[in-house]
Amino acid sequence: MNRHYSFLNSLAVASAALAIHPMASAQFVGDVFFTEPSIVVPQGSIGYLQLALFTGNKPFGATRASVQYDASKLELVSVVPISNGTLTPKIDWHRDGNTLHLVAVNGQSKSNPFGTVTLAKIGLRPNASIGERIALSSAVQQAYASDRSALKKGSGFGAEISVGVPTASATSPTLHALDKHAPTLMVSPASDLGARAQRLRAPGNLVEIQTPNPRSGATETSRVVVPSNHEAARVKD
Repeated sequence: MNRHYSFLNSLAVASAALAIHPMASAQFVGDVFFTEPSIVVPQGSIGYLQLALFTGNKPFGATRASVQYDASKLELVSVVPISNGTLTPKIDWHRDGNTLHLVAVNGQSKSNPFGTVTLAKIGLRPNASIGERIALSSAVQQAYASDRSALKKGSGFGAEISVGVPTASATSPTLHALDKHAPTLMVSPASDLGARAQRLRAPGNLVEIQTPNPRSGATETSRVVVPSNHEAARVKD
């Protein structure tokens, strides 16, 4: 058995796999989510999503998580660990049908990292038509602090990859900083943006959603406050 899986199995009895719960907060301990949950990937290119775990003030020890996606529309190209300051978790992964199974272990420090811990950078190539939006979801099966105490059961949040117009050089898009100049929208939960936002973050959180323009090839960015089911559509001043 792989030594990272052995490490996890030697800890407390594993909790049952969690169902996806789009209404939980990505700031709760034990939650797993994507740091940039909405990206546009030009057709023929590779896009990257970063999977993260929130540990609160407890140093990260180990986790077992999964990502569900449509393998007929997304090709899994790579899964690599991500540095958290000076520490990079060790990871093992394998794909089973439409599910990526991931184990990440901190074998270097008892005190770091904590808070939002990035686990892996996942490279995906969409095999779909321009303008199509492909949904992914995540779940956490086990999460432990560095002292081997179990973290509170968390929730999994989704992501989406929209297929954009191919670029001349077919370069791979990279993660970008939040566009501070884009207007902040308060949207209805019944709207397209509202429904998309609720899959990616909990009500009240700010999330950046990207949509490709099939005519111009440009990416349109919307900064959305995730609505509850009682908010009306309006634009924040």
